[in-house]
Amino acid sequence: MSMSTVFKNMIENAMKDLNVAFLATVLSVNGNKAKIQPLGLTKGYGTEARKQAPITNVHIANSARYKISTKTIEGEVVAVTTPIKKSDIVLCVCCDRNIDAALRGENSLPPVGCHNKSDCVIVAII
Repeated sequence: MSMSTVFKNMIENAMKDLNVAFLATVLSVNGNKAKIQPLGLTKGYGTEARKQAPITNVHIANSARYKISTKTIEGEVVAVTTPIKKSDIVLCVCCDRNIDAALRGENSLPPVGCHNKSDCVIVAII
């Protein structure tokens, strides 16, 4: 294997591990937090494809707590809001760094690491 192929594979693997945004199914909702199941299988080198681990205590952005749709009632189009619920498909965004301190209102240096799925926030219902 050439050096360029080795570097290309290393970069591709690093990009696969960079979590920016992903879709998930809501497993349960408790107030402004949810338990989610990321969609899409994961596969390590030489292993079988498998489901990703569920993520608990995922914060729901205020703007994502309701799905907004339209309905025509007596010839008039009105907005209908439906609360986020189990089985909804949601868009999750991974924050650059650990969000624990920020959620407590603290402005501190976060622990080492970035783009961890456990630091995601639900931003929309699909």
